[in-house]
Amino acid sequence: MKRERRSTPKVRSGCRTCKARRVKCDEAKPSCQRCDRSNRVCEGYATPVRQQIPDRSITTYSIPFKVPGSQADRQLLHFYCCQAAEGLSSFSDTTLWTRLILQRCHTQPIVRNALVTLSALYQDYHSHSGQLTSEEGEGDSRPRQRPSPRGLRLIARSHRQLRTHLSSPQASYEVALICGVLFYAFESLIGQAGNAIQHLDQALILFQRYRDHPPPPQTACGVAEDILPHLGALLARLDIQASIYDDSRPLVLVSHEPIPAPPIRHVSGDPNNYPETILVSLQARLLRHLLVHLPNKDVPLINLPLEICQERLALDAEFRAFLHSITHAPLPRDPKVRQLLLLLRIQAQLFHSVLLENMHSIPSASSSSVATDSALSAALSDMAMLLGESNLGGGGESHTPDSRPSQDAPPGFTLTTQLIAGLYVVCLKSSDPVTVSTALSLLQSPRLPRRDGLWDASVVTRVVERLKGTAESSIVSGVEGVYVQGSTSPVVRLEDAGRGVLDAKGIQGVDDVLELITQNRCLD
Repeated sequence: MKRERRSTPKVRSGCRTCKARRVKCDEAKPSCQRCDRSNRVCEGYATPVRQQIPDRSITTYSIPFKVPGSQADRQLLHFYCCQAAEGLSSFSDTTLWTRLILQRCHTQPIVRNALVTLSALYQDYHSHSGQLTSEEGEGDSRPRQRPSPRGLRLIARSHRQLRTHLSSPQASYEVALICGVLFYAFESLIGQAGNAIQHLDQALILFQRYRDHPPPPQTACGVAEDILPHLGALLARLDIQASIYDDSRPLVLVSHEPIPAPPIRHVSGDPNNYPETILVSLQARLLRHLLVHLPNKDVPLINLPLEICQERLALDAEFRAFLHSITHAPLPRDPKVRQLLLLLRIQAQLFHSVLLENMHSIPSASSSSVATDSALSAALSDMAMLLGESNLGGGGESHTPDSRPSQDAPPGFTLTTQLIAGLYVVCLKSSDPVTVSTALSLLQSPRLPRRDGLWDASVVTRVVERLKGTAESSIVSGVEGVYVQGSTSPVVRLEDAGRGVLDAKGIQGVDDVLELITQNRCLD
């Protein structure tokens, strides 16, 4: 009797050699045992291709309410709600990104199209489908991710529609401000920091004009009360981010007066939460003070004019009071509120460290005080803790603190966390080699978003690595360094080693620093 062959499902996995021979592979790695036993060369396994779910498979849109527009628009807005909104609102104002801007899509086609543009660019970034320029892999020049042809068309459409709107009698402050924020976000996504800052500056000037001289209440060109504080809080944070990125840029929204500190229990994601408002005010006042008094950067306190000395001492007292209140408050159970609290503490520690650097009591141009190193170390420890329990670099997928995001996970994007900038500050200003090495490893961690607003982690990493090599060679060459407590050999801070390029004329951000290093090899 003829034996019937059992039907089994066709297996498409296995090594290339077994596939070509049409035999079953045991799929052992690195080479299959079937090939080894038959003395054949196992040609290995094909690289698995990540399957992408086509847009037409979407049957239920994750949009909280019906939004007008084409099916393609709704698919992009669906992606925005599932992926982009979380990154844009990390630890902060979720209401703006998840509800208020979407609501404006009902009645404002310009806002809807700008949000569709942002979502398309975010999707390109998320799926690595943006094209890279030929600079990639050439020395230290940074790979620039260009938008896809679809993204370019959508950007041009958004710019054209906003120009038309602003020239019409129905021009609205609200539409212009929302578009300014969205334009900043999508120019940041494609790595165009200069364009992003231009859009931001225009939005900030417009917001300041509206705040100081609002139109009559009965006019239709104003900003609704539900969105105004959210836009104001976000613009203030972006203003600070732009001035950290380009330290020669003056702030547009400047706070001169201190804000009285209320109880720390008010920490939340609301734009009116007091701790975040206090911190933004402190950051703005410190940045303004340092820029105005830049000629006194390395002057010890005893040689400063009295009014400058008093202002620095007042800022120091306020930063210490803020850090004391936020450090000694019990950590909330809500993980989102706890992470926001941790982020505020990180930002306060970093800004306070910069202030401490400018409060030395004896002339010492290149030294970093023990207090400064302590503040930087505390901020770094908190950054490691925050990245350990959040999913900023994991493409929006939740994971436990003990899990590790895949190296193939989509690159994370956030807008205002300042984590990449903070790690850059630690690397530049710390005189502890262990602290610098730890910060550099966090810059390369898959838990860190690859972009945070204007800041690109890969660009910062390359700059730090070059400066680190220069600092090490400076010690060998006999350049005067700093003696760290407990060490018998001097240390050159990266900021001091790269002074020539960091302070070069025309430098407007870390991207320019990398470009200058690459073109001129000025650190060799």
